[in-house]
Amino acid sequence: MSLLLAQLQHLLRHYQIIPLYEAIDLWRKGPHLTDEGQYVSITFDDGFTNLVHHVAPVFEKLKLPATVFLTTGFIEAGMKGDTRPLEIFKHRLACHAKPLTWQEVGNLAEMGFEIGAHTISHRNLTKLPFHTLEKEVASCKEEIEYH
Repeated sequence: MSLLLAQLQHLLRHYQIIPLYEAIDLWRKGPHLTDEGQYVSITFDDGFTNLVHHVAPVFEKLKLPATVFLTTGFIEAGMKGDTRPLEIFKHRLACHAKPLTWQEVGNLAEMGFEIGAHTISHRNLTKLPFHTLEKEVASCKEEIEYH
């Protein structure tokens, strides 16, 4: 956690940390607005419990915004005790990460984290037919809105 805190303090010394939706608004309005300052938005992918245990307390303490993009299939599988969807990450994860629960997602949202849709299954979208790609993203968003 001290490494995360040090990294965030470095960012705070050099940039204004803003929510992702604000960064998108600035980008849409044009590059001339970035002359007023240097901005950074922080995002987290997939939605693992390390967010609740290690990241959220630091962000809450520093009152920093962040966005979490959830892979909803991981959450649903984790609630059923099914670890198969996480098999694709075994070679990339340094620890045995567990997916968030919907209650933990709600807690993150209450703390001010913006919740976004990643996909259902974390498949490579560039290799999918459009109708499958659309389902991956739209169904993920619908699942988040339902909860």
